[in-house]
This record gives sequence, structure tokens and C-alpha cells, in this order.
Amino acid sequence: MLEYMLMRQRESGIWENTKEWLKESENNKLLIVLDEAHMYRGSAGGEIALLLERLFSRLEIGLDKVQFILTTASMPSDSKDQINRFYSGLTGKNEDSYTFLEGSREPVPEEVSVKTNIDSLVEVGSDQVSNDEQLISKIVSFAAHVFHIVLPAAISKEDAQEWLYENLPQYEAFINLNSLCRTGAKSYSFLQKKLFGESDKGSKALDSLLSVVSLAAKDGNILFPVRLHMFLRGLQGLYACSNPNCSHAKYSESEKLHLGKIVSIQKEKCECGARV
Repeated sequence: MLEYMLMRQRESGIWENTKEWLKESENNKLLIVLDEAHMYRGSAGGEIALLLERLFSRLEIGLDKVQFILTTASMPSDSKDQINRFYSGLTGKNEDSYTFLEGSREPVPEEVSVKTNIDSLVEVGSDQVSNDEQLISKIVSFAAHVFHIVLPAAISKEDAQEWLYENLPQYEAFINLNSLCRTGAKSYSFLQKKLFGESDKGSKALDSLLSVVSLAAKDGNILFPVRLHMFLRGLQGLYACSNPNCSHAKYSESEKLHLGKIVSIQKEKCECGARV
């Protein structure tokens, strides 16, 4: 999009106004944020670097009028030379002219106040909430069944979510879930086995836990955002016997398909002798 904007006449006003604003004060600088910066390597990185040079040329500014923010979760922290070359090659700025900011994980609580009870967790249910009333009801139910605490009947949505935010870190099942998911995505079956062993109620308990933990929030912060990815592989093709009276067809007459046996493997003839 930036490349189009640099060429089209209709956006020329944006660049002229930006150019004037940059000239108004030495403190006015162009801020460029490159998210997932580690992706800009090789030819893709070269294209971005050249595009940025065109942008600076269009604005008639040098690199002293530009500030960069590069974000990534994949930057090596033990290879200063590599980072220097990458940063300089992508932005054009001198090596070592940046500040390297690293994040750190908060420690997982070690003290457990509330032990995991599968039956109590299953009682909460796994129904998804679609309004504030259902959200409050879910948290109140969780507090009653798992923590054995009766929350006020007239509790607000914000207070209910804040109570959950502050108390979940004392719950054994949540602490274990948080520990397992800190290092990356985990499969549903893996979490179920690790949290609830071979219990036949493990699936219902995990569904219930996941439906609750995502509701915990305080001051705009969500304690444990839940993202569930489902991978589905589509069929490469479906093939049907051309005989409507095929003796190998397995669907009922109520489906009223005027076809014979349906298979996912391509072949010339059906077992009944008709063409597929």
C-alpha cells in the first residue's frame, strides 16, 4: 500500500503535509513500526529497505528524522553482530544506534490454595457466554462450585471479572494450565491428559476450565486469552457410481440421491460394474 501511495497523485497531499510537519520542528520525527521484523530477510528485506529509502527521498529527509520500532519474538539475544547487521541493513541506520528491549515471563505461582476437583469443575459447565448476564452467572457458578464462595447476587460484570482475575492464580488447575501453555501451543488431548489424567470426565472438565479462564479481566488486561485452533483436512475429491440402483450404496432412501456408491478414491468402475 505504501508503494502505491508513493506513486499515486491522489495521495500526494499526504506526503506534502508530512514534509511540512517534519520541517516545523527538530523534534518532529517520522515513526516507523515494523512488526514481526524477523520476517524481513533476504529479498523481502531488500524490498522493504529500498521502499523505505524511496519514502525518505519523497519526504526529503535523512535518517536523523526517522525513528524505528522493530518488534519480534524471534530475535537472538546472544548474537550481537547478527542483530547489528540485520538492523543496519533493514533501516539504514548505524549499527549500535538502537536500544534492545527484552521481555520476561512473570513467575508462575507456586502456592496452591484450591486443589483441582474434576467433579466440581464439570458442574460449572462449558456453555459459552453471549451477554453480561451469562458471564456473571458463569463466574458466580465457578466461585460456588470450585472455591465454595458465594459472590453477591447483584455483583457487577467488572467486579466479577476482577474477582476471577485475582483468584484464578490460586487454583491448581489454572496454574498447571498456565504452566503448560507458556511455551507455545499445546494439543487439546495433551492438556486433557496432563491436567486430568485418564479421567472419563477430563474432556468436560477441560471444556469447563477453558470457558471460565478467558473471562478473567482487570483494568483492560485479560489474564489468560484462550485461542483454539481446529485443523481440518478437506477431501481431495468425491466419486460416485453412475448406477442409481447400485447394490453397494450405503445411504438411506430418505436422502434421495440418484447415485450409486460414493467413494473418495478415483477408479473406473464400481463393484456393481457401472462407471464411476
